[in-house]
Amino acid sequence: MALKKTTFVGQSFPRLGSNAKVTGTAMYVDDMQFGPNLLHGRLKRSTIPHGVIKRVDTSKAKALAG
Repeated sequence: MALKKTTFVGQSFPRLGSNAKVTGTAMYVDDMQFGPNLLHGRLKRSTIPHGVIKRVDTSKAKALAG
């Protein structure tokens, strides 16, 4: 397989998004608004490797509004 000759080494090239970052107009995750219907979730990891889940108590989750 022949290698393609590139000209990036020793050269400058325009970076995408640089203008937005230096002018303060870049959009970051903390800047985003997701609205009132945003869902939240949580993961619970097992403390027992290779354990078998026999039951899950969902009563607290069911008691929440929504």
